[in-house]
Amino acid sequence: MDASDLAAGRYILKDLAANTNYSFYLYAYSNSHNPNLFAYQLLASKAVKTAVTEQGTLTFYSHYVNAYEDQDGGSDPKYYWSFHESQNDNLPKWGLSSMDVACSDKLNEFDDDDDKYYCFGQKHMHKANHGPDKFSDCTKKLTKAVPRNKDYEFTVSWKVSEYDPGSADDDVGTYEAIFKYSQETDTWTIIYGTGVMYYNWMKANYQPWTKTITTGQRTDGFIWGIYNKSCGEVELHLDIGWE
Repeated sequence: MDASDLAAGRYILKDLAANTNYSFYLYAYSNSHNPNLFAYQLLASKAVKTAVTEQGTLTFYSHYVNAYEDQDGGSDPKYYWSFHESQNDNLPKWGLSSMDVACSDKLNEFDDDDDKYYCFGQKHMHKANHGPDKFSDCTKKLTKAVPRNKDYEFTVSWKVSEYDPGSADDDVGTYEAIFKYSQETDTWTIIYGTGVMYYNWMKANYQPWTKTITTGQRTDGFIWGIYNKSCGEVELHLDIGWE
């Protein structure tokens, strides 16, 4: 190996520990068997940090749905919803549809002021004046393995409807988030707050928010809110982790 090969990284390292800093030095020397005449010269050096792992784990922590406000003319809200996630380059899905609530299973207990929270982990309503504990048995944790060898982009949407007996069901709204992975920085950027949402009976053009998480990070306090002043206001409390 010469100095240009080392400096440019034209080499392959094997059997090194993950997520570890290494330093490599290239020396020229002569007369190694004669300490009186021994001479050496540093030609090049290189610092390298090995990758965390070949694959990372992207985690969806789904805590609960909060019926933030009943806005359907005073009638008792009966909500149901569905999740959808696009597929990109055979990247595995989380399986978010396992958290869908069908119209036939619509949640009609939101009408009680003390029954405001649907917990995904335990699949039942919580009678409390505050949300269930996050990152506990109340949280449904879904993971997907993501190879770190390329960039990715996919979307997740949450569509909420409200049941009305004797009339057409109300479209409360759809919340959408875009997930983008950068191989170069090993980070996920989440653009959330897109989709079809409403405000004061009208479709609203919301300004999306952006959040970036790095390796070993986990968000704390994500809220995907649909505030439809006609059909109801609901919030999905969740978080995202990357390891």
